[in-house]
Amino acid sequence: MRLASTLKMVSLSSDPAIFNDGEVYFNTVAKTVRLASNGAWINMINTTNLETSFLREVSSITDGGSYMIVSSEQNSILLVDSASATTIIIPNNSTEEIEVGSSIKVARVGSGTVEFTEEAGVTLRTADSNYLTARWTTVELIKIATDEWLLDGEYPDIY
Repeated sequence: MRLASTLKMVSLSSDPAIFNDGEVYFNTVAKTVRLASNGAWINMINTTNLETSFLREVSSITDGGSYMIVSSEQNSILLVDSASATTIIIPNNSTEEIEVGSSIKVARVGSGTVEFTEEAGVTLRTADSNYLTARWTTVELIKIATDEWLLDGEYPDIY
């Protein structure tokens, strides 16, 4: 790929007919960032879901007991701020459709333990434990296949 010595960024509603290698533009209709290279356009970023790709919503679980993850929480942060034990249920794809590749960061900020369990048909992969027993620790749930999740992060005070 040959790039021009200068970088030009423009915002357009359609593909320009004439362009130079190395130009980058944002298509305001297709919501894509494209790079001109060797006389053709290369799609670099589809910005339709850009906000959810880079920014994470933060929500809190304040009641103990059972809590099932929902699709709107994909690529978000859950703060578990409960004095009593909380069980976070990872749903199967037929219950709650969450995209493969999505992740959910879970932080224990309350005094109650946090346990992760899976709904029937879900496989949860973890190296150590499915508990967060220490306050101010985090793990990340990563959906690696349709009904398969990876639990990755800190595991202090493992049972």
